[in-house]
Amino acid sequence: MSDQTIGQPKILGVGIYMPVYDVAADLIGLGRNFQAKVYRLLQPQRGEIVLDVASGTGTFAILAKSVEPKLTIMGVEPDTKIISVANKKANRKKLDIKFIASTAQDMPFPTNSFDAVNSSLAFHHMSTTDKRAALKEIWRVLKPGGRFLLSDFGKSKSFWLKTSIRFGELLGFESMNCAKDNLEGRIPDLISEAKFSVETVASRHRGVEFWLCTKS
Repeated sequence: MSDQTIGQPKILGVGIYMPVYDVAADLIGLGRNFQAKVYRLLQPQRGEIVLDVASGTGTFAILAKSVEPKLTIMGVEPDTKIISVANKKANRKKLDIKFIASTAQDMPFPTNSFDAVNSSLAFHHMSTTDKRAALKEIWRVLKPGGRFLLSDFGKSKSFWLKTSIRFGELLGFESMNCAKDNLEGRIPDLISEAKFSVETVASRHRGVEFWLCTKS
């Protein structure tokens, strides 16, 4: 297994779960409205099989299944406690979504399994090695011609963003070393290195860029 750094959300080193985590995400503009934008950009279609990588508390998967009930969607997340939260949220809405305990770098799916893959705000938590491994694995599980939407922090000299990440390091849920690839603009190169064709889509959202990738 990889040394992927994604884990349960923390504040001051103490794990937090719903409703605190989701409320905090909404307050900083990276919650449900953000995931709605991600959904519009990925454009899941009726009957497609979609994977949400590092699915967290399930916000994207639940939104997608709610909008398009004929969608098959699965989530992978390395933290079983967060998966428990996601399952509770999905069960409350009576949605059939399967969340699986797995890292992005070693997923338990056959090659060419998914029509589309989403990953939101996960890659800046990964080391360069883990980013490369995750992209290689996403390429593997996507069907030929499948699309992959990666939404994460892009190239930036923003004092606010760097300060936020530094503050996150003190709280135990961010790493400037991992985010360096993002802030220095290396993500498109890593995506291309993994054999995807890639384009930047939509405008930035609070420092987040959106890369739509195709397995050509």
